[in-house]
Amino acid sequence: LAPRGQREMQFVQRLRQAVDDDRIGVELQPKFRVADGGLAGFEALARWAPCGEPVPPSRFINLAERYGLIEALGDRVLARVLRIQRGWLDQGLRVPRVAVNLSAPQVQR
Repeated sequence: LAPRGQREMQFVQRLRQAVDDDRIGVELQPKFRVADGGLAGFEALARWAPCGEPVPPSRFINLAERYGLIEALGDRVLARVLRIQRGWLDQGLRVPRVAVNLSAPQVQR
């Protein structure tokens, strides 16, 4: 492989390992109602920061789609969101809606 191709494959391998090891983070971005500015819920955003340096989702999501990792990545994000919500319930907190983006292969299962 050319150096660029080698770097991409190394990057994909690191991403695959992060997915396997459940090291894909989730950031919950608040969503507000237009009418009154109240909290409508959250959107779950996948985050990955190998070696402490964040990788833009546009980069790792595209590679996950291209190399067949998107379903596993999406499953990890969904599982993480459910664990967060379970924690809120266990603390007696009201659980707001959380939007999770799914890939087409996940929806088709």
